[in-house]
Amino acid sequence: MPGTRVSYCADDQGKKRAPGWTRRQALGGISFSMMGLSLPDLLQLQALQALQAQPARAPRRRTARACIFIFLNGGASHIDIWDMKPDAPVEYRGDFKPIQTSVPGIQITEHLPLLARHARHLALVRALEMPGVENSHPWGYYYMCTGHPPDPARYPRGDTRPRTEDWPFLGSVVAAKLSPPGRLPPVVQLPWIWDLMINDPYLGGFAGRLGKVFDPFLIGFDPRTTAYAKSSELFQPQPPAPSRWQSLAIPELTLPPAVSAERFMERRNLLARLDRSQRRLDAATDRVGHDRYRQQAFSLLTSQAAKRALNLGEEPDRVRDRYGRSINGQCALMCRRLVEAGVPFVNFQWLAPREYYYNWDCHVDNFRALKDYLLPVLDQALSALLGDLESRGLLEETLVVITSDMGRTPRVGDALSPTGRNHWNMCQTALLAGGGIRGGQLFGASDRHAAYPVDQPVRPEHIAATVYKAMGIYDDLWAVDAQRRPYHLLEGGHPLPLFS
Repeated sequence: MPGTRVSYCADDQGKKRAPGWTRRQALGGISFSMMGLSLPDLLQLQALQALQAQPARAPRRRTARACIFIFLNGGASHIDIWDMKPDAPVEYRGDFKPIQTSVPGIQITEHLPLLARHARHLALVRALEMPGVENSHPWGYYYMCTGHPPDPARYPRGDTRPRTEDWPFLGSVVAAKLSPPGRLPPVVQLPWIWDLMINDPYLGGFAGRLGKVFDPFLIGFDPRTTAYAKSSELFQPQPPAPSRWQSLAIPELTLPPAVSAERFMERRNLLARLDRSQRRLDAATDRVGHDRYRQQAFSLLTSQAAKRALNLGEEPDRVRDRYGRSINGQCALMCRRLVEAGVPFVNFQWLAPREYYYNWDCHVDNFRALKDYLLPVLDQALSALLGDLESRGLLEETLVVITSDMGRTPRVGDALSPTGRNHWNMCQTALLAGGGIRGGQLFGASDRHAAYPVDQPVRPEHIAATVYKAMGIYDDLWAVDAQRRPYHLLEGGHPLPLFS
């Protein structure tokens, strides 16, 4: 190109390389001015040089081989569950009373008696805040699930659709960095259903800039159970759930009835031949990510190990009963099965109970919703999961994280109901257990109304860093974009001192 000056450097075989060549041997001893680089080029090359100059990767130091990330969609009320204030005025403390757990000095709500026995496993982070973030579900979800605050420029437009340039979901980062061999996907999300009001996916639950190949593998439930009646009635008592409500549907793992395994393999071989022809016609197109995604789908379709891991029918009735015969109880059991089968990251998105429309988003009748519909199921499912992981020797190597998109207002009362609580992202509680976490501890504290942190405040990036630390990837968070430009996957935050 006229007027463009291109400098070259030689590698150790004497071959010419363009200025972007990243071998450390080439970069050492040659000034950037000699290479004719602009300031952006210089900064990019410096970043590449820093990336290349990192010492050889040491064996990963990890305290967990898997993570179960449980997300209580809607904004769980921290002041009514994890961070109760019994000495506050009634308009703050609400209807519930705290109970002592198995650890002296740690109290939680009276409606979690089973989980209270497992407090020796739990670290409660009671000063989690999101200052400056719009107080709504999509942005709280994004922040908690990526460890990155959202872009305020998107607030006025209500632009909550996922983008390819979004920061990646925590599980996608783990998948990209660990990429374990095997036929099971490295990151799984279940049960696959989004907010029942809008049925649109929130940003933050996908791989974003890491590429679609690291999106979570989605496990849905029986589609016949999606008949949530949208009604003006907030509570819809239902008859006992039919058996289909207790099962999960994996359509991606089921061949059509008319397609035998042999016919399926013939189709796959034909598709492979067509792909080879297409590559010769379109050699310039980068298809690596697409190919990996398709290969994963073929592996899952033909993998008996995958089908076994996803078959809850192999569990004894007494085990399924202990978790609870609800979709959330059975999903908690599925989390254990997936971890046992070798999946590094499982994201459990808590599904709204059939009887209560708002899930954990308790604008209306907060105390009734928690007491009758939400907390009993959480108590049974989470206590069963922790106990099951411990009895099978899996808890020490499985990090369990329980968090939400926000807390609830310290003062009782909402525009929709005098007994509801509104959104509140200035304080909430996150729980961590297993995976090297020292149980039976409190980290941080909120004020007398559970409104703001007063000691050791943390933000979602610290939770993300703690997950990455447990999984052994905190010191290996560099990635490269489609233009080969390096970037760091966690701009802020550091691991919390929660480990044993």
